[in-house]
Amino acid sequence: MSQPSDIIDLVCQSKSLPALPATAMEVLRLTQSDRASADELAEVISHDPSLTAKLLKMVNSPLFGVRREVSSVQQAVAMAGQRAVRVTALSVSLTDMVKAQREDGFDFVSYWRSSLTTAVAGRLLAQSTAADLVDEAFVAGLLSQIGRLAAHRAIPERYAEVIAHREANGGRLRDAEREILGVTGAGIGRALLQKWSLPNAICAAVGACQGEGLLELPEPQQRLARLVHAAVVTADLFCSEIAAGALDQVKSVVRSCAGLGETELEAILTELDAHVRQAAADLSLEIGATADYSEIREQAAMELAMLSVQAEAERTATVSRAAEAEAEARRLNEEKKHIIEVASTDALTQIPNRAAFEKRLDEMLAGARRGGEIVGLLMLDVDHFKRFNDTHGHQAGDEVLRSVAAALRSACRGSAFAARWGGEEFIAVGEFGSESAALALAEKVRRAIESESVAWDGQTLAVTASVGVAVCRPDESPADAEALVAAADARLYDAKRAGRNRVAPAAA
Repeated sequence: MSQPSDIIDLVCQSKSLPALPATAMEVLRLTQSDRASADELAEVISHDPSLTAKLLKMVNSPLFGVRREVSSVQQAVAMAGQRAVRVTALSVSLTDMVKAQREDGFDFVSYWRSSLTTAVAGRLLAQSTAADLVDEAFVAGLLSQIGRLAAHRAIPERYAEVIAHREANGGRLRDAEREILGVTGAGIGRALLQKWSLPNAICAAVGACQGEGLLELPEPQQRLARLVHAAVVTADLFCSEIAAGALDQVKSVVRSCAGLGETELEAILTELDAHVRQAAADLSLEIGATADYSEIREQAAMELAMLSVQAEAERTATVSRAAEAEAEARRLNEEKKHIIEVASTDALTQIPNRAAFEKRLDEMLAGARRGGEIVGLLMLDVDHFKRFNDTHGHQAGDEVLRSVAAALRSACRGSAFAARWGGEEFIAVGEFGSESAALALAEKVRRAIESESVAWDGQTLAVTASVGVAVCRPDESPADAEALVAAADARLYDAKRAGRNRVAPAAA
């Protein structure tokens, strides 16, 4: 095993590492100066048109919560604050620097999914418990994985050993790094950020993001580091670095580090995925498929239930009397079926959930290849759903989702398998004799939802939905479930852009 200092020196002195952009260096200089004015900051950023555009896009996103549109850097400084704009501009500059380093052999999709989830989680946690650290938590989270990227670029052969060790032995990536390199990516990241002269608090938070050395930091730095550690643990769960069955342990760590109550934490976890996807769009980052909190909870419930059933089955196997054991095994089998049925059902709408749908879609595509049928997939989204929540409250939004699910299930009965995809999105798939039949079902679903009215608090809420349709024809082989869903999703956004409450047919 190498000495940690040797590895850190190799990485930090490598000529293959990128240099900070000139604008980022100037923003850093202003960050460290107490006398820097808002006008100076706005002038530096405005000299970089690309940075200006991306900064304004981020400041106008839901994550910042600015009440009216910001159209200039000067407005951004006035409304979001000089500190927030400095840190956001630095985040965008650093993101662009890393994006420019694309190369074969490094999984940038996973890198950005993990980094961005950590950044957004850190920001949301700070908004609830440490408002003065909101921006630092975001940028520290965004840089939490930088050491791994730097090690891959500077010592690619050694880092390939890390990946191979992890694949062979399982476990966490940080454990493989420590075993092969003698230092984790977090330690490398801290040294690299110090070389770049980033603020000490951010360097310390990145170095302790995995929990190592966290309690040894001085109190001012420890506050930010605890938030970033909580964000990293949360991102590990959402990015499948740790199993969904560890949900309760993760929540315990996050509550302890961030000082959150159960209700506050549940709200953050529920909205995290939507904010991550919004941030990815704002920064033009490819992060692949993401997981929302409802999926994680359902998977955790299934894992825990299956462990319970397995333990009970093992106990039953020790029963000496064969007849008693056989009767108990039958009971357990029925219980197992019930548990799987519950775990496959969306708790709010009582229709199948995403996991159940993906299983059915795979089965249907396999059968369609054998039978020569057209597989049609409908992706639909409740129009202006956020207005229901904002105007009438989340309970009204839940009632709208239940109403849409009921209309969808009724319209698809006997012809398609319908499920909740996540949030206000629903999905259905069926085998059809023609593409026009799939389109006809989509129109039937749209009309069924349009005809629904939700009574709430003395008012009648009108509900509509936009529907996108994609088909997999018999001559398209092999059938790709992910591509089919992506195609339907693209058509859905076509329907929304065309005015909503309409069906967008499959592409020719």
